[in-house]
Amino acid sequence: MTRDNETLTITRHIVVVFDISSSTTIIEDLMRCERLDVWRNVLIRLKEVLMDHSTEFEMYKFMGDGWILLFPPDTKKDLLLECLNQVKNCYLYDYQEKVEPLLQVDPNPIGLTFGIDSGLLIKLEMNEQTEYLGRAINVAARLQGKAKSLSKDGWSNIALMSKACFNSLMPEETEFRTSEKQVDLKNITGGERFQCFAIEIHD
Repeated sequence: MTRDNETLTITRHIVVVFDISSSTTIIEDLMRCERLDVWRNVLIRLKEVLMDHSTEFEMYKFMGDGWILLFPPDTKKDLLLECLNQVKNCYLYDYQEKVEPLLQVDPNPIGLTFGIDSGLLIKLEMNEQTEYLGRAINVAARLQGKAKSLSKDGWSNIALMSKACFNSLMPEETEFRTSEKQVDLKNITGGERFQCFAIEIHD
């Protein structure tokens, strides 16, 4: 456990927070037919895909229906987005093949939402686990929440990335479709009319 007399450990990361859209609705529907094992297996498969890319990022925390991922600050923009695209493809395949046939009601929207920011994080050991504290985690989480409102035609698969993070990553151009947005982030200093980029996570 980190003690108050130890040297402060500060690291820089790109923080990705992602969430499965409509997960509560899906779980409640699977409970009716007593097939929660299917949802468990979807999450296990997602974790396996993430672990296949574990050399590219740190799987920091699981939150019940999504993860917080920490990428190195020099990660290339297209590598980052392609990694998220592969995670999205894995989820959608399993959803359509294994989950959707068991649902009575089609959830809306379907897919994943992502929030992305970068910055300095304080690293510490607490309860025998590595923990991180910092604005970038809070901003990424708030951006992920706002990405939900950008779903269209029943699909999510949208990332919101802070403007500073987007413009600091190379290359400047990306094959993924992007558009500039302004969103209000609650409980974030300077969060009013926060400038960011919406990125469509599609093949």
